Amino acid sequence: MKPSVDIIILSWAKNKELRKVTEDGIRTCIDSEDNVNFNFYVIESNSKITYDFPNTKTIHPKSKFGYHKYMNIGVREGKSKYVCLSNNDLTYEKGWASGIIRLMENNPQIKSASPWCPQTQGDNKDHIGMVYQGTRVRGELAGWCIFQQRSIYESIGELNEGVEFWFSDNIYADQLNHNKVMHALIPHSVVNHHADNLGKTGRTAIDEETQQKYMMGQEGKYKLALDKLVNETT
Repeated sequence: MKPSVDIIILSWAKNKELRKVTEDGIRTCIDSEDNVNFNFYVIESNSKITYDFPNTKTIHPKSKFGYHKYMNIGVREGKSKYVCLSNNDLTYEKGWASGIIRLMENNPQIKSASPWCPQTQGDNKDHIGMVYQGTRVRGELAGWCIFQQRSIYESIGELNEGVEFWFSDNIYADQLNHNKVMHALIPHSVVNHHADNLGKTGRTAIDEETQQKYMMGQEGKYKLALDKLVNETT
């Protein structure tokens, strides 16, 4: 039986270019594997947009945006053994999912993993066959694509919704560390992150001064979320 993966994609297709970004991601994911079943749950902030792909459900959330809040909506929808939390600005290389699944089947203690990203980590040829354990944000862990065993949620609970966007990967790493859940970077699994190609069309496209003020506020929310997490687990 083919393994199944629930792919949770957050999208805000406010123009044709951004809709194409989401569609390209879904297409390359479908084309990347012959022996893996994908179920797509697209959390789309544009209520006028739906996606017509096999095994794809478009969900239009009614609540205010929150990265983990929206991801949790998608996670609850699926039932597959594996889950992948994905930005919409990704393209997937051949064998990316099956490579992680084989690793997790042979090493069930690895319940969370990040694929290799050529755009930020360079060529993977000197790293093939390696597995890098750890939870350093933008080191072993990158929030734009996180592959999980669904059973991880029995350990960490739902994704922490204490932050809106920035620091989501930080608080996820904290959830893993506090619950002693193993995460690893998998160089033989390759997914491309095209954030720099979005220019000023993406969700976070704001001027630098506004971004600095917003991030200061988000850092405060992150610290509050972390304090709450620590207090709940001590």
